[in-house]
Formats: sequence, structure tokens, C-alpha cells
Amino acid sequence: MKVLIDPGHGGKDPGAVNGDLHEADIVLKIAKKVVNKLSQYDNVQTKLSRSTDVFLELKERTDIANSWGADVLISIHINSATNKNANGIETLIYTNGSNESLVIASSVQSQLIREANRNNRGVKKANFHMLRESKMPACLVECGFISNAIESSLMKTDKFLEQCANAIVKGIVEVYKLNLKKEVVKVANRPLTDREKEIQAEAMELGITDGKNPFEPVDRFYLWSAMIPLAKRVRALEEKKK
Repeated sequence: MKVLIDPGHGGKDPGAVNGDLHEADIVLKIAKKVVNKLSQYDNVQTKLSRSTDVFLELKERTDIANSWGADVLISIHINSATNKNANGIETLIYTNGSNESLVIASSVQSQLIREANRNNRGVKKANFHMLRESKMPACLVECGFISNAIESSLMKTDKFLEQCANAIVKGIVEVYKLNLKKEVVKVANRPLTDREKEIQAEAMELGITDGKNPFEPVDRFYLWSAMIPLAKRVRALEEKKK
């Protein structure tokens, strides 16, 4: 099956903004994680509407999905509101969306709430271009409010981005009954050696990882987020020496 992942905004359009936090950057990170995780499943092809910080018109995005013949489209966004107390996650489908769109949206929404533990704003309907002009089942996820202090703080953490990506993937897997590639299952089911358990425990104690999914592929953003605290400590030590 073909899965089109659409990170909203980009380029001259940063989307919703809160200080130096831009919606376009956040959703691109989540989208790349989703594609990386889906690569572990059999018979799945993925495509990003954009893989860098570039601007695409809405029509360009749906044209990519339609011409490629995507079986499902997931558009990833971040919400914003003038009311700073507004919070939570919601998923949208087209006003006259298909039943399959509702099914995939409901699955993704349920997984997002389970993974991220945020307020459930439910599945809603909207006359959005990405939902209206796509020729396949489609939904648009709003992964929290950048305008909310708590959720904007979460958006700065790799943990939250991982939770959102995991949820989107689980939603897709649940609906389309996807199976992990044999080599992934084989590795994932292998027990840790004693030395690997020691490394895992030490890494957890140092706050480098939560210890989950030790054999899951690591993308650069996860690596960077793990290395930043260490780099800061090294820099602080060097400053003291001066």
C-alpha cells in the first residue's frame, strides 16, 4: 500500500508560531519519524509531500498524493488559538468524507490520545483542501496547541514527537492490518544480552533513553536530542576551566 505523509506548511509559511517554535519544523520532524517507522512494515511504500523546509501550495500537495496513487493520506499539523488555555489533540476528515476516512481518523486519534496522554478533542469534520481534494481516504491531525504553554513545551521534546509519530503509525497499522518485516520481527524479538541490559540500564539512568524499543532504528533527531545534554555538560566543564 502507498501512504502519503504531508507535513503542513514550510518555507515562507512557518504555520503557527510561538517564539522560536514553528509549526512547519515540528510537523516535518514528526513526518520523518512516521516514514522511518513505516519502513519496518511489509508491502508499504511511503512518500513525503515535502522532506525539507520548502513551501508547497495546497494543490501541489494533493496533486502529489493523487498522481502517485496513494491509498491513504495523513496531513500533520499543530493547532493554535487566541485562548491560551485551549489544549489537546484532534483529527479531522472532510465534511463529506468517506467511511474509510472516518475509520483511519478515529484510529489515529485514539492512538494519539493513548500515546501522548493529552486532552481528547475528538474527530471532527472540516472543508479543508487536503481533505476535500484528495482522491483517497484522508485525515488531518492537529498534534496539540503551540499557543498553550504546556503543549508548546512538550513540542520541544523528542519524546513528544516520538509519541505522535508512534501513534500515527499505530493508527495506520491497526486499520490496514500491516505486518512487520520478518527481519524486523526477528531482531525485535531477540532477548537482550547481559551486556546490552547493562548498557540499557546505564543509558536510562543518564536520561539518554526511556529504554523502550531497543532495536528500533534511530533517526538523527533522536540522536541529537540524546547528545545535546552531554554536549552542554562538556561545554560547561570547559567554561569552568577557563
